Amino acid sequence: MNICISAYLDNNIGDDLMIITLVKNFQDHNFFIFSDRSIVREKFKDYDNIYIYNENEFESKLKDLSIYLTIGGSLFNNLNSIMGKLFRLKRIRLLKKLKKEKIYVATMGVNFPIIEHKIGKKF
Repeated sequence: MNICISAYLDNNIGDDLMIITLVKNFQDHNFFIFSDRSIVREKFKDYDNIYIYNENEFESKLKDLSIYLTIGGSLFNNLNSIMGKLFRLKRIRLLKKLKKEKIYVATMGVNFPIIEHKIGKKF
């Protein structure tokens, strides 16, 4: 399977460890990460089943993917802010596109915060 990993890759040890664990335990599968950062390429260079592409290549590789896996802890913390709402709308558009392409979606390691406003509850 070709698995796209979406994670917070800014020196976040939790997400990094989760990716390394997946890659080591599922060596028969290919993992794709889309990032323009050289630190990401450097971090995962020793793993044969991780492929790093630039972010602008995501659309062209979409048809090659079997699963879109999101790894994260506090993915929903910003539901009460305007930027959080915009991020959520962007995420909904992505999920619709993945569904149209018949790509499975999974999420690992997420917690859910307290929602303060009515608009946050709608997302």
